[in-house]
Amino acid sequence: MLGRPAIFLTLLATHAIAWPLTTRQVDNSSEIFFDALPLSKDLNYVPCFQNFTCTKLEVPLDYEDPAVGSTHIALMRWNSPHQPALGDVIFNPGGPGFSAIDQMMKPVWLNRLSGILGGKYNIVALEPRGVKYSGPDVNCFGGNNETEQAYLFPLSLTTWADRRERAKLFETAGAFGTWCSHTLNNTANYVNTPAVARDMLHYSELLAKGQGKPCNESKVEFYGNSYGSTLGMTFAQLYPSRVGHFLIDAVVDLEDHYFGNWSQNLLQANEAIEGLFSDCAEAGPACPLYRNGSTGASIKKRVDDLLLRLADSPITAADPKSVSTPITVDDAPLRPLFRDLNYNPATSFPELASRLAQLERGNASAFDPFAIKKGSEPIAASDLYGGTFTKCLDNNKHFEGTLEAMEELFTLAKNLSPYFGEFWVARNILECRTLKFAPPPSQRLDSIKRVKTATPLLFTDNTIDGLSSSHDKMSTFFEGSGIVLQKAIGHGIMVARSNCTEDHIRKYMDTGKVPLAGIPKIQVRQGKTRVSLDGWV
Repeated sequence: MLGRPAIFLTLLATHAIAWPLTTRQVDNSSEIFFDALPLSKDLNYVPCFQNFTCTKLEVPLDYEDPAVGSTHIALMRWNSPHQPALGDVIFNPGGPGFSAIDQMMKPVWLNRLSGILGGKYNIVALEPRGVKYSGPDVNCFGGNNETEQAYLFPLSLTTWADRRERAKLFETAGAFGTWCSHTLNNTANYVNTPAVARDMLHYSELLAKGQGKPCNESKVEFYGNSYGSTLGMTFAQLYPSRVGHFLIDAVVDLEDHYFGNWSQNLLQANEAIEGLFSDCAEAGPACPLYRNGSTGASIKKRVDDLLLRLADSPITAADPKSVSTPITVDDAPLRPLFRDLNYNPATSFPELASRLAQLERGNASAFDPFAIKKGSEPIAASDLYGGTFTKCLDNNKHFEGTLEAMEELFTLAKNLSPYFGEFWVARNILECRTLKFAPPPSQRLDSIKRVKTATPLLFTDNTIDGLSSSHDKMSTFFEGSGIVLQKAIGHGIMVARSNCTEDHIRKYMDTGKVPLAGIPKIQVRQGKTRVSLDGWV
């Protein structure tokens, strides 16, 4: 167990300990490997990257209209040591735009997921369309990193605090859509979530074919986090009879994704940050923001006052002994940090608390851009383009692309989260308005309906998730589904560890049954089962 002296918080997880997911640098040899891997129309897995097998599958751009051409999707599989495995679990780590293959290459993450699944399933990283190793290519800047960063860098330096800044953002986002419309071809129309869901079904059919089983009876096994929940629920909406065991984690509001403005991700954003301030007070002197007698409320007030002061009166650092260049810091660099801490507070909050404490003392050197750049990775094209096109084509112009609509969205987002709400929506939906691309009719989800799936869905999350917390709402659309929540703060169950949570997930993966009434703390309402972990052992 990680103690408070080490990281000064445990997410207030009565039944969950902090689980810092370490990262692993993936060099370009992986891209070279997949570039050289021959296309196949079957699952011709070959050994790759020591512990995995890989294949590059040729698929139609549109399964309903093969004449428009094909693209490829990259897959990497980890084989369970317990063979024959119960099946292949396809997973998606979120985004949209995050690379499933790169995530699979992180040993701690892989060990964590395989443990949750009981070690009985193979795990398959299916790279979504438009993301890193899969086609179509939607890199709007043609791989020119300097041009890409010239566009991205100014967007990272502003809080869009006044109307002039927001008007500039509106036009800049529109320019991006126009640029991409000129630089890409029509294959970009096929980078969307329903298309990836169809790729998942195709995978399960090829897997059944190789095992001598009826293709039309194959079922998909799936784990998806955050945007991965969107992908899993989309599949369940489109192909309910083909749903196997589906773990839907860190649950996005599917209606908001397809027909809204992405604001509903922020429903617990304030609660999450205030919970971390309370953690800090409870940790005492181990937390850099603690002062004698601090409470969560007093720490919140000091941080709020600091943000206001920085917005009105930025501070500088110009001593060559402490910074690489003279810098001026307002509240802008803090906004993405408040967002990021919601992913995994156990690893992100200590750093943010330390920087806030230094700024409170008038020391801006913690924001030396050269020092920060050395310790971080640049924004990956896969996180920008594949994710942007997926969001835009899924939403398909449902968000009204006007300056007035953007102003209303900013007001809504700031009310939901004064810490990072504006930053959140500015980077999520605004670039869609001038894109000329649109999904074909066969790749559109026109409504969200109540469906009965072949296997009930199991929704999972923490009691507080500042980036997506719509498990209650979304479970009502899937008859017989269940909810398991663990008492923790963070984005999905992977950021905290609970034996109780894992036990119920393994039982679900073994039996296909969600927890039933009659055991402690079960509540049944609105036709679904909800599990609270309070008081469990």
